[in-house]
Amino acid sequence: MTAWFLVIALTLAPSRAELKETAILAWLATANPSVAWGEFPRSLLHHARATRLDYRLVLAVCSVESELRPHAVSHKGAVGLCQIMPQTAQDLGARLGIRGDLRDPIHNMRLATVYLRDQVTAFGLGREAFQAYNRGPERAREVWPRDQYAGNVALRYMRIIRELPDSVQHGEHTLSDAW
Repeated sequence: MTAWFLVIALTLAPSRAELKETAILAWLATANPSVAWGEFPRSLLHHARATRLDYRLVLAVCSVESELRPHAVSHKGAVGLCQIMPQTAQDLGARLGIRGDLRDPIHNMRLATVYLRDQVTAFGLGREAFQAYNRGPERAREVWPRDQYAGNVALRYMRIIRELPDSVQHGEHTLSDAW
């Protein structure tokens, strides 16, 4: 009788991935309760893993970019959760062979993970990669005295790490000392 109970208990127990998705969903619901996040946590984990980024870094970028508002549009024309410029979306979409609505959080985040990976590969994980994501790679090394974007991403990332602890990292980098 005990063996059957154990089999049933193990079968019903949530997987590590399901627990992580639930934690992300709870975090998102607290950060922006007006959005029905649906499949976003599962997609976030999948695309972060596929691009070898920590999903919490992707959340930090999205959070700083749009305050987690999927329909946000910046004064410069960047659209969606991760604030992707339409031309960047078109270029990435052609490269990846995908199309979609930038206001769709999953599509927007998919493009953002690839774009962020490109910047981290080019500049390392640190100030220049974050500035490249925000300004474009050609302007990553420009010094703007009042620009706090990179610092805001780093601080948000550290806060999310505390709020969503994870013993298994999917990313390969840690924040660099290039500050």
